[in-house]
Amino acid sequence: MINSGQLNLSAEDISCIIWATGYRCDYSLVKMHVFDSDGYPLHIRGVTNYPCLYFIGLPFLHTGLSGVIAGIGPDAEYIASVILSSQKLKSHHPCNSLVV
Repeated sequence: MINSGQLNLSAEDISCIIWATGYRCDYSLVKMHVFDSDGYPLHIRGVTNYPCLYFIGLPFLHTGLSGVIAGIGPDAEYIASVILSSQKLKSHHPCNSLVV
């Protein structure tokens, strides 16, 4: 649960966060069909159609500041709220059996 702006990764059973920064995107690690014909992720505010796959830090993910570290906070809060709300029934959550 999020308290005072902090997330306890162990308590929320979050075991993996991929943090990437840079000047160009390389999605070769993602072996799912979540990209348009130009290679850009298909998403709504960073949420894809695949369970447990989210994008953050993309230019104009939601606002003009989404692509810069200084403006990523609101996007991160939104993605965190989506993840938390989707894990209400943790034992039945699709990420518990997801193999990538």
